[in-house]
Amino acid sequence: MKYSIVALMLILAVSCKKTDHQGTFVNTGNPNNKLDADIKAGNSVFHLSAWGDYTLFNRALQGTDSVITILGGTDTSHIQIDIFNINTAGIYQFGTQPGTDKFIRISYSSGTGLGGPYYMNKNSLNGKIIIESITSSGIKGSFMDTCWNGTDTRIINNGSFNGAF
Repeated sequence: MKYSIVALMLILAVSCKKTDHQGTFVNTGNPNNKLDADIKAGNSVFHLSAWGDYTLFNRALQGTDSVITILGGTDTSHIQIDIFNINTAGIYQFGTQPGTDKFIRISYSSGTGLGGPYYMNKNSLNGKIIIESITSSGIKGSFMDTCWNGTDTRIINNGSFNGAF
């Protein structure tokens, strides 16, 4: 339940964008924040690149859980990574880390252009996240995973992120 609430709050936060008086987009995010990934759908590969206002890097406490959220996307697709109770650099599998309260999940959502409404990591053994550095002010790393919607898969390769909280 708490994970669903976090995801909904973050989607709502990213959906709100500022405009100037003529309706032109005004970038209000950190211009140095960035998320990139290659998304493979069948034989097609789409490069997702998000920066500034099209990203959200957040670190918060939810009860006793430390939660880091990395979100980046375009008008038609986005990737969200949620990291629970991990505060050190390292290589991690998506899912629950054995014998701990540490958990990492990834989701991918696309518009009709890539043919799928929503994808979550298929299982915890087919993807990984490498956290190169993590501080009180930011996080940097890379990731890969296979996501699916119950019938269809999307392969995420060459994923990288670098952002300030």
